[in-house]
Amino acid sequence: MKMCKRLFFLIVVLGLTGSVWAVSFDNGDGDSVWSNNLNWVGDAKPLSTEPAVIEAWASGSALLNSVETSKGTAIYGHLDIVPGGHLTQTNGWEAFSVASGGSLEMTGGSVTIGHSSAFSVNGNATMRGDATVSGGNWSALKIGEWGTGVLNMYDNSSIDAHGNQMMFDWGTQGTTSTVNMYDNSSVVAWSLVDNYAGTDLGYLNLYGGLVTVNNIHFSENTTLTIDVAGGNIEWIGQTPATRVANLAKVQGWADAGLITWFGGAATASLDTGTGTITIVPEPATMMLLGLGGLALNRRRKA
Repeated sequence: MKMCKRLFFLIVVLGLTGSVWAVSFDNGDGDSVWSNNLNWVGDAKPLSTEPAVIEAWASGSALLNSVETSKGTAIYGHLDIVPGGHLTQTNGWEAFSVASGGSLEMTGGSVTIGHSSAFSVNGNATMRGDATVSGGNWSALKIGEWGTGVLNMYDNSSIDAHGNQMMFDWGTQGTTSTVNMYDNSSVVAWSLVDNYAGTDLGYLNLYGGLVTVNNIHFSENTTLTIDVAGGNIEWIGQTPATRVANLAKVQGWADAGLITWFGGAATASLDTGTGTITIVPEPATMMLLGLGGLALNRRRKA
């Protein structure tokens, strides 16, 4: 019966895996483990030439604790990736996608996406420990591509999209996209891009996390806001000729309230030695912080 389901399981995952034929996780053996063939429709886990689909109707979460491959992955239910778990996407055009209503929990382990592919978050995704997602050239991080997406990053978790973009809402309109970064988490991307039509909301909250990019693009009607509250965002790779212009551009975004410092006024700062632009409190706030520190020292001496 399960073999018949596999033979006739036809799925079109537009924007998710880009493929027609996929292998569905049904937790048939009940232990939730990805590597157990009996937990897949047809009693065989995906081959490197087949996309995997974690179905919402499966009787339990899927657990990845081994080294596996698939052509692409779409998560409609829930997937746990733990230390020792590693998933390699073998096809460059297939996405590793958390669908709307789906969820991903990484407490360790890693995912490697293919050339020209994406880590697409349209549901809820959480990364902890040393969990990593990385890819080759033109591999992107997309938040809210096909639905409301929330990505929470903790500890030393990291995403490497250095060959492409960190995109907020690159598809469906009318969604909310949120990235919360804590505890030395990091994202590296070529650029930070929004694609808003004025009806979408986007939030990048840096609560101890660091985003490193070469450039940022805000659309004319952007509603993407960046709050630096313990972490930071860095612009690198600039030429001496563009640094002053970029500094003015970033300061303009701060003046418009698109970039804030702990929810308040922020200032763009240029390190002339490294050529890196970061965000700092406005001078008045820095003065108040300095006075507060001075008062604290006086009380301690007393």
